[in-house]
Amino acid sequence: MELTRHPEYPAYARDRETDRRGRLAIAAWVRGGETLSVSEYSLRWTVEGARGFVRAWSRFFQAYNRVLWDRFPYCRRCGGGCCVVGASRVTAFDVLALTLLGYSLPDLPPEIGNARDCIYLAGKACAWPTAWRPLKCWSFYCLGDRWDPTSSLQDHYAAVAGELEARVSGLLPAALRAVEARSGEELLAHLGDPLRFASVLDDALSRAFVRPFIEGTGVQSLNDRPETRNARLPIGPAELIGSDDDWLASSVQVLTDEAVKQVSEGVLALPLGLEMSVEDLLADLETLEWIVLGHLPQGARLLDEIHSRYALAPASKGGEQPTVWYALRHHVQRLRDNWNRLP
Repeated sequence: MELTRHPEYPAYARDRETDRRGRLAIAAWVRGGETLSVSEYSLRWTVEGARGFVRAWSRFFQAYNRVLWDRFPYCRRCGGGCCVVGASRVTAFDVLALTLLGYSLPDLPPEIGNARDCIYLAGKACAWPTAWRPLKCWSFYCLGDRWDPTSSLQDHYAAVAGELEARVSGLLPAALRAVEARSGEELLAHLGDPLRFASVLDDALSRAFVRPFIEGTGVQSLNDRPETRNARLPIGPAELIGSDDDWLASSVQVLTDEAVKQVSEGVLALPLGLEMSVEDLLADLETLEWIVLGHLPQGARLLDEIHSRYALAPASKGGEQPTVWYALRHHVQRLRDNWNRLP
C-alpha cells in the first residue's frame, strides 16, 4: 500500500519532524561542547558521555532480548506477531539515541506492506537499525499460546522476569541508579509487566537525560503530543464492534491520549470504589491497546482481569463528558461480549 495511506503515517510524519529537531540539537551540542548538569541526580552529561549511556542501553536490551530468544520460545515462533499497527511508540529518547549512535529515523519507501502491520515492519524485519529499536518494542514480550493455562498469568510473567533480572541487573546504567535512589522505585521491579516497564523506563530517561537536554540546549520540546482535549471519548451506543477493528484501535488511542493529558495536567482523580492508582489505569489502557492491535492469545483472560477492576466504575452524570475509567470499562465490556467476532 502507499506509505501515506497507512494509519500510522501521521505519527510517522510527526516523528520525522521530532527526529529532525533532535538531530539539529545534537549537532549544536557537539559544536558547542557544553556539559549539561542535572543537579537533582548529580549527573553531568557530555556528548561522549551521552553516547556511552546510549550504547550501554543498547547492550542492556541486546541481552534482554537474548534471554527471551534463548530461554522462552515465544519470540522465535511468533515471527513478528506483535509488530502490528499502533503498537510502536517513538519517544524523544529514541530519536536522540538514534542520532547519538549515528543513525536517523528510518526513511520508509513510498510503497510498504499493509495497513495491519507496523509501519516500520519491512518484510519480516524491523526497519530500525539493530543497534537501536523503540524502547516500547525492545521491552515488549508476551507469553505466546503455549503456556500452561492452569497456572496464573502472574506466575508466567514472574518466571520471565526472574530470568531477565538475572541477566540484565548488572547492565543497568549508573545514571538510572541515581534516578532509582532518588525516587525509591526500582526499575527492574517492573520486568514482569513489559508495558509498565517501558513506561517507567521512559519516565526515568526523561528525568535523567531528555528534559535536561531540552532545557540545556533550548531545543523546542521533543515531547509534543497531538491535541486531544476536545476529542470525544468514543463510547456512544451506535458505535458497535464489527469485523473491522480500525475504530477500536483509534478509539483506545484516544482514551490513552486523554488519560495521559489529564495526568499531566493533574486533573485525573479516580473515584471511590476503584482500588488502584493512576499508574494502574494507564497500564491497563496500554494492555488494552495491545489486545486490540495484536489480539494476544491470552487476550480474553486479560480482558476478564481488567473488567474485574472496573466493574464498579461509576457512570458520568447526565450531560457530562464520559470519564476515562467509565469509557475504559465500556470498551472492555464490548470486547468481552464480541471477542469471537474479532478478526
